[in-house]
Amino acid sequence: MVNNIGKESTKVLPIILYKDLKVEQVTSQQGKSLDYTQKVVAFPDDPSYTVNYVQIDLNKKMDPKTERNYFIKYSGTIDESHNKDGYVRDSINPEFSYIRTETSAYPMICYPNYKNRRQTFEHFWTGNPFDYRIKIIVPKNYVVANIGRLVDKNKSKNKVSYTYENILGAWRIDIMVAKYVYLNDPQSGFKMFCFPEDLDTGKKAFEFQQKAFNVYSRWFGPLRNTKSFTVIQTPGWDGGQNDVTGAIQSGKIVVRAFSGYAHEISHSWGPNTLERHRWINEGQASYLQYRVFNALGDEDMVKNGMSRRRDIFIGYMKKHPETQELTLANYTEKGNENDVHVMNYHKGAWVYYLLDVILGETIFNRIISSLYSNYADKLVSNQDFIHCIERISGRNLTELWEDWIYTNKSNEILLSDSSIQEIINKYIQ
Repeated sequence: MVNNIGKESTKVLPIILYKDLKVEQVTSQQGKSLDYTQKVVAFPDDPSYTVNYVQIDLNKKMDPKTERNYFIKYSGTIDESHNKDGYVRDSINPEFSYIRTETSAYPMICYPNYKNRRQTFEHFWTGNPFDYRIKIIVPKNYVVANIGRLVDKNKSKNKVSYTYENILGAWRIDIMVAKYVYLNDPQSGFKMFCFPEDLDTGKKAFEFQQKAFNVYSRWFGPLRNTKSFTVIQTPGWDGGQNDVTGAIQSGKIVVRAFSGYAHEISHSWGPNTLERHRWINEGQASYLQYRVFNALGDEDMVKNGMSRRRDIFIGYMKKHPETQELTLANYTEKGNENDVHVMNYHKGAWVYYLLDVILGETIFNRIISSLYSNYADKLVSNQDFIHCIERISGRNLTELWEDWIYTNKSNEILLSDSSIQEIINKYIQ
């Protein structure tokens, strides 16, 4: 289903696909073949990413606020060479197959540039999700994993087909194929796909993630409209990912990785943001991944985890002194990719750490719950974040915002010898 949400009519539908996937036919909902062109191009704002850019002649003008169905038949192969991004190395192979949205394995309506693709994702995040139904046929000794609902599984002599559909409105589609072991707790609705060689530790991870999920639910309230949550293990080169009803956990399952699992699960209660305010989302998860351990009995996890984040931040700032001028208001504009990562995950986590200690657990939990509940269909900005906190806490925290968001004073504070208590005392009135 295509919906023209713009203000102008259009006769051309722009589509991007993985570079080695070629369109074979496009038809309208009446079955009429439509003309199209396709060409492999690079994103001008990210030349390492190449896609097959398809322009479909709709034959008839599509006016604003109208909907139509189109059918696209395409085929091809997917390997790891489609770009230089180590995070996205999807391929189809006997050991492990991974097909996801970032690969452009599915037709996406957007122009071939990073900015417009990001805008498309943001459109799905903020109250405009899509539905999907997918059927995957694999050899019978393989298992297909997806965060959605398994609606059909059909075995033949040498093959088995899996049909999944989304549980809630989705912003992405992830398909993983491997010789998975499937763990399931029907009572809680918690599920996990793990590699057989990791099964022993996987069972411990399954239990830990259930506990973490329950703690977050107690703190911030249950997830909206679902009681099902699926965790899928992938190899260690891809990075974790959270979707509405599940999480993708990357790498070999080891106990030291459990905080990372807690990180991805906590994203389920995280606010959606524009790229320039992403620290609000990643900083929250980067702090909560330690805080949940305190609730599960490890009282030193927050202190130790946040000390490590501070050490990483200090090391990076000293190695790259030019970054000491960055703030949480300008870092995506003035910093590079590595700078952005440090600000999102390390400095962002420290903002939440300070808020938790200054405001207390009860108010802090109410703030996270409000960001999750009241901004479900919005992108949270720095201003929204500040307004929510001051409204719920009843506190004027202007000095904190100046130091930690709008100026680089907080960089100086983290680089200093000040203890956490000395930092906190600065903002306690």
